[in-house]
Amino acid sequence: VYFPGMPVGSEGNWPGAIVPDPPETISTQQLRGDNWIRFALGYQTGRQFDPATFNYDTDPYFDNNLAPVHAISDATNTNWTAFEQHGGKMISYVGWADPLVGPWSLVGYYESVESRLGASQTLNFYRMFTLPGVAHCGGGTGADTINSFSALVDWVESGFSPNTLIASKLEANGNTLFQRLLCMDPYIGQFITGSNPLSASSWTCIKGPTGVPLTDYPSRNPFDSRFHSISP
Repeated sequence: VYFPGMPVGSEGNWPGAIVPDPPETISTQQLRGDNWIRFALGYQTGRQFDPATFNYDTDPYFDNNLAPVHAISDATNTNWTAFEQHGGKMISYVGWADPLVGPWSLVGYYESVESRLGASQTLNFYRMFTLPGVAHCGGGTGADTINSFSALVDWVESGFSPNTLIASKLEANGNTLFQRLLCMDPYIGQFITGSNPLSASSWTCIKGPTGVPLTDYPSRNPFDSRFHSISP
């Protein structure tokens, strides 16, 4: 398996990114893949590249040139021990409807870090958040504006771990349409029945299907104004 695929519900962001739109064009994903092989691997130099007939398993040029590029471009190193010992903190996020960077790629990477260092040690310096309905770096139907940088600064300088963030969906004039509470992995948001669906305070964090509340990682009140979404 080379790619885990796209989540159900992300289809609205496929046209142009994954599926050619209009049909006679090529998608962004195909353009990036073709150009990566042509130029990053240097395949185009003196050779004709046709993605429809290219054999990734048997072509010696591809195999011989892949390893050097892999060493400098692939995010596969899961050893963050030196980063942690230096006092570094990191927040990663991805939209569940991102058609360019498949969200399962980040989820898989984060879980690989956990597998190597253990969940407890990973949480000392690393948090991952997933944004429902959000496309690549923004857009989509979900709440796509977050102030993760302020949360990161507060974590580094004041020691308040960002177990939750608040995301906003903004109109073009900057007005807020609705907000959502984002929960650090492996917690997910659960709607509080009878609450206002447009408010972040109407959501709570539970741990997967077990329904364990997010109380075992105390941190700053997620509704502190410094964690509210701001316009870029």
